[in-house]
Order: sequence, then structure tokens, then C-alpha cells
Amino acid sequence: MTEKHQRLVLIGQRIKAKLVAQGHTQETFAGRVGVSTTRLSRIVSGKGDTIDVDVYERIAAALGMEFNDLLDTDLPLYPGLTGYDQIDELITAFCLHLHAGDIGLAALTPLASDEYRLSYLQSNVAQPLHATPPLQPVTLAEEIAINAKEAANHASVAMTPLQAWPHGEQTIVTYARTAYIETKTNAMAVAAAVPRRFETRYVSTTEIWTLDTTWNEIIDYAKPAKVLNRAIGILGIRTAL
Repeated sequence: MTEKHQRLVLIGQRIKAKLVAQGHTQETFAGRVGVSTTRLSRIVSGKGDTIDVDVYERIAAALGMEFNDLLDTDLPLYPGLTGYDQIDELITAFCLHLHAGDIGLAALTPLASDEYRLSYLQSNVAQPLHATPPLQPVTLAEEIAINAKEAANHASVAMTPLQAWPHGEQTIVTYARTAYIETKTNAMAVAAAVPRRFETRYVSTTEIWTLDTTWNEIIDYAKPAKVLNRAIGILGIRTAL
């Protein structure tokens, strides 16, 4: 196996792992990124002859990744999460279902307490994403509705938790990134200046999660963890060139 072919296989394996982790099928995901199912299957299998930068950029964005991260096959899928499988699964599932409307609400309801509340810490920056006044708490159902409305403005939305660490007995801090592929961008107005990926917007956030259980109970599997409260601080919004 040539070095180039081996690299394509590793990249394909990374894409496949992400697809599985985020609950995508190759058929539906191929439609989201604008390639045929056969072509996506070849990419996932590492059988492509070359790396088509435009296609791989769209795949990376739809998976909530940077293009360079996709090529860096030494990076783990979710580096630096808490180290406790049940909490990592909770965070990942919670993030990945936020934009899924009624389906997302049904999936997330078992993971959130009845008193779940979310507060946006920097609404002046968050305003393009959520029409929520400063520090106004919303319920899980309200948050799903907000995210579903935002997601409807884009071709695809992907949210990926990248890091998480404990803070106190019941709190964890996470770092997440959301990728949006715009559907309402004026392509003709900007295409000459920004030839690639003008349609992609990334949002990086730090979130503080308060759980309804202690770390000892989590480690001992004595009680399933649920999210009581979340506070989100927007770190950055940028257009990838």
C-alpha cells in the first residue's frame, strides 16, 4: 500500500467513525454534502484516487470539523472528554441532537431533568444564532425549538463536543464547535472574493453543565446523570475561507 493510499484509508476510517458516532447513514449524509452515495462509499473505504479539497471540506464541515483536522489522522475523535464513558456519551448525545426538532426533543428528554434551564451568557455575540435576550433561561423544549428554527436556515448543522473536564462534584465544563453550511448566502456577491467555503460558519462555545448527581455516583454507576442547567458562552463566530 502506497503512503498516499494509506492516508486515504485512514481519512476514510475517520469519516466513517464520525458518521457512526453522529448517527448518519451514508445515503442521507451523501445528499447533505452533495455527492453520490457511491462516491461517499469510495471515500469512506479509502478508495478515492485523490483528495478533492472541495468535497472533503464539505464533509468536514458537515461533521463539525476543520478540514485540517480531518486530514490529521493522528487526532482522536473526541480528545479530552471527561474520561467517564457514561458522561462522555451524555455530552455527545446531548450536543448532537440539539438541532433535530421534535425528534431531538424526544431523544434528549431522558437526558435532561424536568427543571432543565439554559442561559446564554453573551447574547450580543449569540444574537445571529439565537434571538434570546441576555441571560434569559429557556427550557429544553424551547431550546430545541430555537435550534430547529436556526437549523432550517442552513443546508446542514453539525455540533461536536471537543473537550470536557470536571469542575466540582456536579459540574462539567465543555468546549464544543458548531458548523453551519448556509443556504441563504448571496453566492454571486462573494464568490469572486472568497472562492471556497464562504458558506461555512463555525461557532465555538464554552458550556458549563450542572448535573443532578455527584461524581462518585457517576463513577459507581449508582445513578444515571441528567443535565439540570447549562450556561453557554460564545467564544467565536467566523467564516472559513
